Amino acid sequence: MDWLGFAGSIIGGIIGGLFTFLGVKLTIKHDDDKKKKEEQKKIIEEKPRLEVVEFKEVGKHRNTKSDMDVICLAIKGVNKSDRRLEFTYDEKALDKNNLVSCEYVLRNTGITEIDSVCLISNLPMNMSVIELRNAEFLVNERFLNYEAWSDKRFIKSGEQIKLRVYFIEDQVITGLLSSSLGMYIQDINGRYWHQSLFVPTKETDNSRLSSRKEMKSFADVESALKCFEGKEYW
Repeated sequence: MDWLGFAGSIIGGIIGGLFTFLGVKLTIKHDDDKKKKEEQKKIIEEKPRLEVVEFKEVGKHRNTKSDMDVICLAIKGVNKSDRRLEFTYDEKALDKNNLVSCEYVLRNTGITEIDSVCLISNLPMNMSVIELRNAEFLVNERFLNYEAWSDKRFIKSGEQIKLRVYFIEDQVITGLLSSSLGMYIQDINGRYWHQSLFVPTKETDNSRLSSRKEMKSFADVESALKCFEGKEYW
C-alpha cells in the first residue's frame, strides 16, 4: 500500500502548489490593480483644464485674429445630388458684416501641458462647425463639417489661448439644456480630455478623461452622412 501514500503525497503536493500559485497570482493582480488605481489617480490630479478667465458676450465682428476663430452654421437643408449629399447654409455667412461673435480667454489651470485643442459640434443634426477661414469653401461647396482646431499648440500650465466663436447675427445657436460645443484637449502625453462649452455663455465644466476614439466618433462625418441618408440612426 506504499503506492497509495506515495500517490497521496504527490496529489497533496500538487494541490498545495496550486493554492500557492493562485495565492501568488491574486497577490500580483491586487498589486497591479492598486498600482493602476494610483497611476489613474495621479493622471486625474495632473490633468489639463481650460478655465474661462475672460469673456465677451455676443457682439459685432472684431477684426483682431485670435488663436482659434470658429464659426457655427445652422444646417438649412440637405439635398442629394448625383455625387453626394449637399448641405445648405445661409450665404449671409460669406459677409463678415453679418457675423457676431463671443470671445473667450482660456487658461490652462491644470498641471499637464496641452498639445492641441479641438472644438466639435454637439448638434450633429443641426450645426456644422468649421474654422472661420474655411467658411466660404464650406458654404459654396455645401460640405458637412463638425470639427475645428486651434492654431495655437503646446499650452503650458498657466498659459492662455484666445477663442472666438462666430454666428450669423440673427442665428445664434445654443444647445438649450446642453452644450452646443464639445472641447477636446489632447495633452502632451497623448491623452484626450473633454470639456463642454456652453456657447454663447461663459459656462464650461471640468475636464474629464476621454479618448481619441470618442472624439473621432463625434466628429465622424461619414457616419453622420449615413444617418442623414437614413441608413443608420442617430
